[in-house]
Amino acid sequence: MNTKEEKRQTLYDNLCQFTGTTQYYSYPLLGIKGLLSDGIHYLLNITECYWLIDVILAHQINPVISKHPELKSLQFWRLNVNDDNSALLQCEWDKDEIVESQKIDYTSFPLDSITLYCSPTPEGYVIYLPSEY
Repeated sequence: MNTKEEKRQTLYDNLCQFTGTTQYYSYPLLGIKGLLSDGIHYLLNITECYWLIDVILAHQINPVISKHPELKSLQFWRLNVNDDNSALLQCEWDKDEIVESQKIDYTSFPLDSITLYCSPTPEGYVIYLPSEY
């Protein structure tokens, strides 16, 4: 049977195999149109981290995010999970240029960290893995 670390490594390895996307999956939230790439769809099915996408989409109406000129084309969302299963989700417009942070009291997210990209488009907010960019 696989150890927790082996399962984590398998998930990382599988996520890295996503390059581009063949279709987008609709993910509406509170009137915000989300579109998920193949890689994000896979991530949700495996980890059931729907809350993560909910938080990213909900932040799109936050004026700190919606009015920031550098976030109008691409946003970097980084989740870092601590040893006590608390986490910190941060939105960046460039490496280490943090615009917004949210503490997560508890998560069962299996990876130590992950970065997701979000692109505001006329069709909706497209969320994808860095390897799909």
